[in-house]
Amino acid sequence: MTTEATVVTNIVNDVAVVAALQQKITADRLAIEQAIANGLPLINSASDRADTLSSSLWGMTTENRQINTDITQRYNEIKSWHDAHDADKLQLTTLKQEMVVLHQSVEDSVNQNAPTSLDGGSF
Repeated sequence: MTTEATVVTNIVNDVAVVAALQQKITADRLAIEQAIANGLPLINSASDRADTLSSSLWGMTTENRQINTDITQRYNEIKSWHDAHDADKLQLTTLKQEMVVLHQSVEDSVNQNAPTSLDGGSF
């Protein structure tokens, strides 16, 4: 059987353990509060930098889209010019062939109707 003194001693020891745990909890709470107080400005600063970078990235994305649009437009203009140039080349080739045929026809006509010269030559 336990005596009253033993029970009192156990209670006193338990109270001391609880008090020590309360002090440890208080110290831990203060350390956590201090860490939060020190870390919060860093977190806010990082958040601000992230917002700035996000805005900058958005601006660059918008600018990049405009550049891509400009490049596509210039490409289409150049392609149109190139296609027109090809059409002009084809037309000039056709005209050249027609001119060669016409020239040959004129030459044949002149040679058939030309009077013979004294030396027997023709056009």
